[in-house]
Amino acid sequence: MMEPSQKLVVVKSSITGIGWKDAYKQRLMELVKNVNIIVTHTYFFLKFIFVNELEDDNTDNVFNLEDLINEDFFREVFMSLLSAYKVEKRKKTEKLETFKTIINKHRETFLERTSYKPIDLKYGQQIANYEVTKIRTAYINNVTSNFGNKLRKMLNLIMKKKDMLQEAGKSIEDRRNVYSQMNKVKLAVSSKKLEDATSEFLGQDGMNTIKSFIGCYSEDYKFEKGSMFYDYKANPVKHLRAYYQIAKTCEALQGGKSITCFLIRTTFIPCYMTIDTLILNTQIFKNMVLTHMDKQVVWGGAINLNSKGMEPQGPDKQMTFRGMIYTDGVGVSILKQNYDPRKKRW
Repeated sequence: MMEPSQKLVVVKSSITGIGWKDAYKQRLMELVKNVNIIVTHTYFFLKFIFVNELEDDNTDNVFNLEDLINEDFFREVFMSLLSAYKVEKRKKTEKLETFKTIINKHRETFLERTSYKPIDLKYGQQIANYEVTKIRTAYINNVTSNFGNKLRKMLNLIMKKKDMLQEAGKSIEDRRNVYSQMNKVKLAVSSKKLEDATSEFLGQDGMNTIKSFIGCYSEDYKFEKGSMFYDYKANPVKHLRAYYQIAKTCEALQGGKSITCFLIRTTFIPCYMTIDTLILNTQIFKNMVLTHMDKQVVWGGAINLNSKGMEPQGPDKQMTFRGMIYTDGVGVSILKQNYDPRKKRW
């Protein structure tokens, strides 16, 4: 007999609606506030590191940006903003030690310029795990959603598309020639075949700018299906350095108007954070990390498990609360599943 498919549903409620106990409301608000401050500064610190390293990049000091666009590095950056962070403490692996060296190179300057004071968040690793996944996803989505349009914009600026169309006037033939030349250059750049990028609109400066852009990729890197416009969606991390070059070029050609390549969080309104059984036990109840916890017992100490939002749902009431919510301290999204995720820590 086949097992039923795994399903999940998210139910919207509020802290009041799930009966969050008054004794722990202040701790929840403090946790949400502190996590949002840390996450906001994680975004800022990541951008600070990437921009400074890329600006110092040279043949003697090659900065491999794509090696850092992963949850392990993002987690180390998040943890470096906590008061428990030890600058001198060595990491267990060479990879993490390399990450820490990069972070320590910029940490003191970043803290000084932002006036940020590291926050006390004991047992913050689990929170970091959830938050850095969201940060990396945001980075990837930014590339896959915007890289193509910004690349076209950069090429249009280099070839002065607006001026060329104005010169062409209403002549259909002249306008077709403009678009034909521009498409020829875009296809040449997309396939890394710069010998096909000759255009009366480019000039030597334009060609040098495009060569600098193509130089963001290693000579042996091949785009999937021979197209940059396909590859940036298939392998977005490989295009972040080029995206930074696009941002710099457009900023220079537009007189300072910037493009967001490395994301920052600017909202002062707390965003939703994940609270699971481990986080509830350590951050709200202030207990030590335990290897085995009864979720019903732990959560029953903070909320009313019999409240309407927590009731089982679906056929045979199989969709039940399994120990995870998302909240900004006011609203709540309750995750219900018809299976037990069985995390090893629990």
